[in-house]
Amino acid sequence: MNKNLVSFLVFVVGLAVFHNAIFPIFTPKPVEWILNRYVYYLVFIAFLIITHFVLRLKPSIALKALFVWFLGYYFYEAILFPPIPWTLFITYMMMWSIGVFLYISQDAETFREFREPIAKTIVGEYKFAQIVVMIAMPILVGFATYKSIYPAYQEPVELRTFIPHLRLPLRYMAKPIRWSLPTIRFVLMNRTTIRTVSRFWMRTSTNT
Repeated sequence: MNKNLVSFLVFVVGLAVFHNAIFPIFTPKPVEWILNRYVYYLVFIAFLIITHFVLRLKPSIALKALFVWFLGYYFYEAILFPPIPWTLFITYMMMWSIGVFLYISQDAETFREFREPIAKTIVGEYKFAQIVVMIAMPILVGFATYKSIYPAYQEPVELRTFIPHLRLPLRYMAKPIRWSLPTIRFVLMNRTTIRTVSRFWMRTSTNT
């Protein structure tokens, strides 16, 4: 089997297992010295390095660049806490991408190795990769455009139930209430609320 494919599967499957099964273990409510998200991130990187060393996998420079770039994205998106603002996230990822590009273009040989599969995909030597890219890229661009342009309306806040101010001299101590036509109409429309408030006031006055 192609070592690049094995290396890619190790990264993808390992990330899925670590994020869904091991990450909750390293994020308890009281943060500890060992069980925290940053130790989890180091453990995941150690897993990738040890697995590639044991299986003697030597991925291409393009795959290495992809791994390094996605590790940076994963750190700023899921590991770093508290989450950073979107503008700061974009700034960090731009700096991280520049560092990855400097890594792959450190000399002519590594840069030639990096652009070789890209050139072969564009030319058509890698038919399957070309079909996947030609189908996936428009879908991803369209989905990203849709998510950025389509307005997301939040649900309206529920109207809170409150008791309006009664412009009435409500008195206990055997003093009468001044009744009028608006007062009678209000009482008939809010019988349940007034009964509840009256019971509460009576209970409070009794307790005091």
